[in-house]
Amino acid sequence: MASAFLRLGMLTTEYLVSLVPAILFVCILGPLVFWFLGFYKTLIRAFDFRSVNTLATGCALLGVSLAAFAYFRGGFLLPRSTPLIFILVTFMALGTSRIIARWFYVYSLGSNKSRSPILIYGAGEAGNKIASILSGSTEFSLVGFIDDDKTLHGSFMRGRKVYAIKNLDDLVSRYGNIRILLSIKNLTPANKREIFERLNRPGITVQVIPSLTDVVVGRDSIESIREIQIEDLLGRDIVPPIPAIFKDALAGSIVLVTGGGGSIGSEVCKQVVANAPKKLVLLEQSEFALYRIEQQLSALQTEAGTNVSIEYCLGRVDDRKLVAHLLQQHRPDLVVHTAAYKHVPIVENNILEAVRNNIIATNTLADECRKNKIARFMLVSTDKAVRPTNIMGATKRFAEMVIQSQAEEAGVSIFSMVRFGNVLGSSGSVVPLFKEQIAKGGPVTVTHKEITRYFMTIPEAAQLVIQAAYIATGGEVFVLDMGEPVKIDALARMAVRLSGKTVRDDENPTGDIAIEYVGLRPGEKLYEELLIGGNAAPTEHPKIMQASEICLEKAKLKAFLEQLEKAVSLSDPSLAIKILNETVSGIKLDNRHQDAQKITERNSVVTFAR
Repeated sequence: MASAFLRLGMLTTEYLVSLVPAILFVCILGPLVFWFLGFYKTLIRAFDFRSVNTLATGCALLGVSLAAFAYFRGGFLLPRSTPLIFILVTFMALGTSRIIARWFYVYSLGSNKSRSPILIYGAGEAGNKIASILSGSTEFSLVGFIDDDKTLHGSFMRGRKVYAIKNLDDLVSRYGNIRILLSIKNLTPANKREIFERLNRPGITVQVIPSLTDVVVGRDSIESIREIQIEDLLGRDIVPPIPAIFKDALAGSIVLVTGGGGSIGSEVCKQVVANAPKKLVLLEQSEFALYRIEQQLSALQTEAGTNVSIEYCLGRVDDRKLVAHLLQQHRPDLVVHTAAYKHVPIVENNILEAVRNNIIATNTLADECRKNKIARFMLVSTDKAVRPTNIMGATKRFAEMVIQSQAEEAGVSIFSMVRFGNVLGSSGSVVPLFKEQIAKGGPVTVTHKEITRYFMTIPEAAQLVIQAAYIATGGEVFVLDMGEPVKIDALARMAVRLSGKTVRDDENPTGDIAIEYVGLRPGEKLYEELLIGGNAAPTEHPKIMQASEICLEKAKLKAFLEQLEKAVSLSDPSLAIKILNETVSGIKLDNRHQDAQKITERNSVVTFAR
């Protein structure tokens, strides 16, 4: 009737009676058409462009059907333009009603909640998809987009304006604290660092969103937006594993991992399990660490639907009988030795335990692997083994020389080692320490303003360790490309800013968190190195280099090993330090170790994550 009225301007009683068949026809056919198109199944809060397209299609079908009905019916007067007007009126009536209902759902029902103002960084395809998902949220309020493309500034997308970064201060004044979501595809850590530095200012919180694929398939939701982490900014651009030397090598193999409950060891175990080995064997001396990795691997297998055979062994690597039994029982194709004490200050006060665990245990394991003709052995070492200034580094360098010596007479066994720096999120890392200090209100403690360290992620470190093991031909010292070193002072300041607080210093005396310089710890260096010499050759993997470094003659090394075993048996730390000073190249142990006899050695085992 509305369509006819708009066309004729007035309706008589006789004409209304003649329209009854057409009205009945539309009332019956209309619901059927829209039901068939799925229009009624569309949720009000999800009414979008596709829903509009469906509505338009239904209205067009009804209009054509009405015109055909009028033509064949012939019993009432229907102007030819009326079906077209009918299409427009129906489209506007149904569309407007749903837009109003959606507005009521999103805004009115969400008015009692604190709706956080959101800016999306990137007005491209990814930003558009995120805006579409956010449009139905009652928790977030999209206020616009931020983009570096000057040609987009001032334009609108999904009814929201595209701003430049220079407009952020004005937006904060208008809306208060604002979250900025990073939505650009394939953001590298370097890109994130650059963007964060440009966006970082009072009133702005930079956050990252889950993968759009994860959101679509239901593995994650848009509500799980999280704040950007230090790991996001410090992580390196990941180089994917080479299948021929990673997945293909692990498939169907038997792998033994010592220290399987530690930071690196546990990740190595996860990488191995994910690549269909025949069996995984873990050796771990911490009951809690072994329990924890058992739970993690069990959950991993359940999620992936795999059933890898895993053996969990509680014991010490220096137990020769236990090690020999494990090797003979399981016959591993690869042994990854990650077990070690690595926390510098603790090791400084437990010299003999470090010698026993880091050196003697390594020699025991390597010796039994050679006797049992194990195909491959990989020692996980550290950058602190290069010209060490602490006991931990000295013991790890001696352990490297043990493996170099074993490689000379290994026969069918291939012995090698891999050396790298700090891994993000490992135990003893400064990152969790900084987070804890910030949560307590500070201060954040930094040993020295100029101290630097290398960083990489735990998953990448584990992948590179495994790949290095299969690249090896025997005796190599592999060095992982750690990227550029990071100043710990800059890292601390970044951690404060990421927490939404400001640094209190001379430039900003009213800041929230102070940075306190506490001085280098015993045995700590300002700069870590990865090479003893300057010679590093490339390998088939772009992130793995091969170094050629000198080693003691086997006879001398064996004699020094016997002396170290004697030092442990006699509880004589001064003898252990004397041997380390004589054997480790470039060692720089300072005077505090000259009175090592007075150090109280603990006989109890203290376990630290590897």
